[in-house]
Amino acid sequence: MSDDVDPVSGTVRVSAGMSWRAIEADLEPQGFTLGPLPGWLHTVTVAQSLGQPWIQRPSPRYGALRESTLAVVADLPGGRSHAAVTPRRATGPDLPRVSFGSHGRGGRIHEVVLQAWPAPTTQLSIHATFSDWAQARTGALQALHSGVRPALWCLRAEARRICLHALFWGDSTLAAGVARFGRGLSAMMDDGAFFTEVLSAETAVRCPRGGYRDRDWLLAVSDEDEVWDLRAEGVTLYGPPGVDVAPQSDEWTQLADRLYAAVDGGGVQ
Repeated sequence: MSDDVDPVSGTVRVSAGMSWRAIEADLEPQGFTLGPLPGWLHTVTVAQSLGQPWIQRPSPRYGALRESTLAVVADLPGGRSHAAVTPRRATGPDLPRVSFGSHGRGGRIHEVVLQAWPAPTTQLSIHATFSDWAQARTGALQALHSGVRPALWCLRAEARRICLHALFWGDSTLAAGVARFGRGLSAMMDDGAFFTEVLSAETAVRCPRGGYRDRDWLLAVSDEDEVWDLRAEGVTLYGPPGVDVAPQSDEWTQLADRLYAAVDGGGVQ
């Protein structure tokens, strides 16, 4: 796969049948990374992951894996469709992306071009505690205003408190940025044991329970949940292993049916 890595633009072209861990293993010797990969994604293929409707790797710094997918080659009902990496299309839909989140209904993903980044030279981890979920939300969003983005972060209940775990990847200047991020949180550096477990291949799968607007999730979250993709717009809540994955909404299913009919030449009803 090394011939498919463009070190200048930081992109890599891969088959959608490859697993995320296999891609990362090929990038590592060349000094590149896809960003942190939770253990539950190690053996999942690109096609399987992008076909899911939920965020698979919620990273404030590196983005979701779907967001890091710059171009797609997919087999659609009307034939194979390509999407160029650059220049970005000024008008019209990026048709191959109709296969995202559709469980394969919109087409079969054949090949993708992914964003890759220089591998970090420094990793740091911090944690902070809050009395309740509302306080944790306020503190976490204030920390984001520092402009520093964690590679991964998670809010979850621990010992009757809400704990924020944040993992940072970067270079020799990372410590100053982490200090700025943690200012006002009473955050403490730790050994990163939480993320060592998360990034391990043996870690348990987190199950998405649903997406919520910014404040809505405070009404729905329980102490069994983990909040992984907290952002100003909203969150997706993840439950412990064994929790039923939240179904897609009826509105999404109806919209998808209309879109696939149009792609197949049947027109929009």
